[in-house]
Amino acid sequence: MNAEPNPLSDDAIATVLVASYLGLPSRSDVTPLGPVGWFNLAATLHQSGKRPAYLLGTEAAGLQAELGLSPDEADAIVRLTERAGSIGFDLDQLAQRGIWVLTRGDAGYPRRLASKLGANRPPVLFGAGPRDFLASGGIAIVGSRNVDEAGSEFATIIGGQAAYSGINVISGGARGVDLLAMQGAIAADGVAVGVLTDSLERWIKDPDLRSHIHGQRLTLVTPFKPDAGFNARNAMARNKYVYALADYSVVVASDKDKGGTWSGAIENLREKNRWSVLFVRQTEDAPAGNAALIQKGGIPLRRDDLNTPDLRARLDELRDSATCAEPKPGGGQMPLFGGNPPETPDGNP
Repeated sequence: MNAEPNPLSDDAIATVLVASYLGLPSRSDVTPLGPVGWFNLAATLHQSGKRPAYLLGTEAAGLQAELGLSPDEADAIVRLTERAGSIGFDLDQLAQRGIWVLTRGDAGYPRRLASKLGANRPPVLFGAGPRDFLASGGIAIVGSRNVDEAGSEFATIIGGQAAYSGINVISGGARGVDLLAMQGAIAADGVAVGVLTDSLERWIKDPDLRSHIHGQRLTLVTPFKPDAGFNARNAMARNKYVYALADYSVVVASDKDKGGTWSGAIENLREKNRWSVLFVRQTEDAPAGNAALIQKGGIPLRRDDLNTPDLRARLDELRDSATCAEPKPGGGQMPLFGGNPPETPDGNP
């Protein structure tokens, strides 16, 4: 399963080298820049009239003089870019496995991540499947791994209803709610996007998933190294990407005051974020976390709300009659999303 042609520019290669773990030895004592670190460096490059490719082959003294970096910062970048000679082999290996690479400076990079997350958007994305699914919005469906029968049914049904309404399903790919919603969408001839925290390379070896990728029904994407194992910190960071790729989000089942589902929903509800409109399953047998999230501003979503030929219209109706349409103090209406940061050419933060 080979990825579609994806030649990287020198700017993109520099981004991969400085802001990802691809090709780094597991015991390397140099750490790539995270999203904010890369954003700041890219802004400095832009202000200096340079592009990321400038980092390739430039000595530490030049980085200090031209970009105003500290000796330690310049040395780290030089050490990260030293693997430029071998990164081509790693990229070829990924392509042979069916994995493509997108950086923040590429035309295909999802604008939703750029506009909603600003400096916190991932510098590099690795994925398999149609890249344009990342730009199509959709409904994020999330919830506990250990979900009960009623929650499982709800997740499957809403995944199917999203497909019937032409809405992409976006989730984290974890067992339980995430996978059930994605499977429900695909079974109804819809589209699913899985934002992974662990080993994209392992996921695409699954025959069923490979067939869905080939059938243009599934895209798997990760901001982490394609062979990375599960990491709780990565799982928490992944939440924002799931919400930010979506227009709507639905919590099917959540513990109260703990767990990744709870923390991701709380983060999304903060007024400075509001990456997508948050709905929460409301039933008598729903976990305690569901009621608590509704108290904090989540919009109740009942089983009967899914009995509609147009799920998007029903969600819009519920949204417009709920808290996100209430006046803010001082007039105006609450924004559905946090404010968008100013864009800077990718040089490119």
